[in-house]
Amino acid sequence: MTESNGHPPGFTVELTGLARAQLRAIGRHAKYTGTADTIADAFRRILHRLSRDPREFGEPMYHLKAMRMHVFNATVRPLYVEYGVHDEEPIVVIRYAARMSPPPTS
Repeated sequence: MTESNGHPPGFTVELTGLARAQLRAIGRHAKYTGTADTIADAFRRILHRLSRDPREFGEPMYHLKAMRMHVFNATVRPLYVEYGVHDEEPIVVIRYAARMSPPPTS
């Protein structure tokens, strides 16, 4: 499947209710700690990659045969996401999101 310019179409990125709630909580905490810009930048980068090359972005975890989706995980510090990529349709579903702990300082 290609667009008229010869490039494959982008992927539609959706979020489950759980992932949406997790990202809202992460955002609220980020405002409190002054890291909102870092979180927003990481999420923008994740969305960019998922809309263009989700199968090349993350690490494969397993296949959900009944749903026809491969599940991956990926990190753009400080965010971690788990997402599914549909086998036949250009759809990505973010199913889980978490904020990673900052690296230890020495």
